[in-house]
Amino acid sequence: MGNTEKSEKKYSTQSGAAVLVLQQILAEERNRLKQMTDEREELPDGSLYMRLIKNKPYYCRHAEKKTIGISRDQDCIYGLARSEYLGRLITISTYLCEKLDGCIKEVLQTVADYSPKVAVESLAKKQIDPNRVALTQDQFEWIASQHSMNPYRPEDLKFITTNGIKVRSKSEQAIANLLEENGVPYRYECEMQIGGRTMYPDFVIMLPDGRLIIWEHLGRMDLIEYARDVGQRLCDYNQEGYLIGRNLFLSFEEDMLDLSWLKRILAQVLTA
Repeated sequence: MGNTEKSEKKYSTQSGAAVLVLQQILAEERNRLKQMTDEREELPDGSLYMRLIKNKPYYCRHAEKKTIGISRDQDCIYGLARSEYLGRLITISTYLCEKLDGCIKEVLQTVADYSPKVAVESLAKKQIDPNRVALTQDQFEWIASQHSMNPYRPEDLKFITTNGIKVRSKSEQAIANLLEENGVPYRYECEMQIGGRTMYPDFVIMLPDGRLIIWEHLGRMDLIEYARDVGQRLCDYNQEGYLIGRNLFLSFEEDMLDLSWLKRILAQVLTA
């Protein structure tokens, strides 16, 4: 899943949560509106009027074009007063429900019109990598920042990845292409100080939370000197806090026979 899809999923999740909250508020308000409406239907119909005669209130009920005195009927007086009170609340509640319903529709339309997927579509014609655009701020700045690379035999960098990065082998090319396909930000053979010496891990990956992961591809374990150096590197990584399966991952040439193994390693990296 690329960063655009991840952003789309996160955006949809957040927007969906907002819509659910609004829908819950709307459902509760509609239930309240129904209860008030049902109660009002059971109350006396008509309008309540009051006038003072010699500083004493006299109450009348106006209904069906007739007005009758009800000063002695306290139940009717308070029934009409309750009806008037509920009527005003019903007006407010009805207006609120209409606004909430409109707001929900507007949010859903906005999500459809202005999602991250739509936001990057305009970049497609400019041949811009949408996954890089959709990185977190830390990842984006990390990728863009200057860093030292392995100066050893630059002429051996003969294999070019999908995004134009030069690497030393077809196996590393396959790994890099997998990372790029999934929108995983990485540095190839960048300089790092590990165990008191300068090292150049094959791939250094930054996760969304800012943690760095090292992926080493050990392609020549059949050579004694190479294998000895790998052993020393692993010891240095361990002393520096890079542990296999936690923030250090290894692949071997045998893994290249079935790319599904690389995908399993990538899945472990992304969930480290």
